Amino acid sequence: MIVAAVLLFFLNIQPYSHRLFVQLWNLGHTALFFIGTCAFLMIRHREGVPFNLAPIVLSVTVIALLTEALQMLAPTRSFSLIDIINDLIGAVLAITVFQFITEKIFISKLVIISSFCIITIGSFTSNFFLYIYDEWRMHQDFPIISNFENRKELTRWSGNIARTDTYVVDGHYSLRVNLSNDKYSGATLHHLPNNWQNFDNLMFSIWVEQTTILTLRIHDKYHVALNNPQRNQYQDRFNQTISLQQGWNHLSISIQQIKSGPAKRSLDVSKIKSIGIFSTEPHDTDVFMIDSMILK
Repeated sequence: MIVAAVLLFFLNIQPYSHRLFVQLWNLGHTALFFIGTCAFLMIRHREGVPFNLAPIVLSVTVIALLTEALQMLAPTRSFSLIDIINDLIGAVLAITVFQFITEKIFISKLVIISSFCIITIGSFTSNFFLYIYDEWRMHQDFPIISNFENRKELTRWSGNIARTDTYVVDGHYSLRVNLSNDKYSGATLHHLPNNWQNFDNLMFSIWVEQTTILTLRIHDKYHVALNNPQRNQYQDRFNQTISLQQGWNHLSISIQQIKSGPAKRSLDVSKIKSIGIFSTEPHDTDVFMIDSMILK
């Protein structure tokens, strides 16, 4: 338990950590406080110390607040209200189970309190099973990276985006990207099959309402690693300006070209982490569509 506490406090979720890992990591707070509170209550019970609910709840709350406050001192950590709630849920479950074991509450109360805690946890992790399904679909569809036929694909992307059936290359839907006045407005694919070693080209189509220029950005796992001295630097990833004509533009980018993107190393195409398509300020269009992104 001590090892788990140290890991939970000092380790941090890495940039672009797998979304399933992030969901499970968040549940670690609940598990840790459940085990810790159970151990504390059992020790006190064996020593004959009378059970007193109020000071136990107060102590657990103070510890939860203190651990989050201390994390603000670490440069890579931050205060999280959700973590505190998860801590308290774990403690409440432990107290409820302990009271049931020591015959201080009826099973009906155990069921009610436990159900409330589990439902609350579920509300914070409701995306977990959605992500599991989407991960399965993503690997079933590979080498298709994204074709937007399934609305759950949107969970892999960020930006002001929506599926649309107005302009489509293949199938029934494409991705509509609405541009804002931000300098790097566009869409980013964060979750995708990452091993591109056995392919020659990345192919996709972009529709624009008038002639414009967009930028394609691709980076690997090392680009965002904390031990990379050039982390998140422009010269440490693949960048390409794309000149687009009105209507659909069918694009093909060589995997070898992507490999040679970074200035001082070869981009690891077995560990691709993100694809971004964006406009720099000022941009000449308010919207563009993406469709049929595939490896060949």
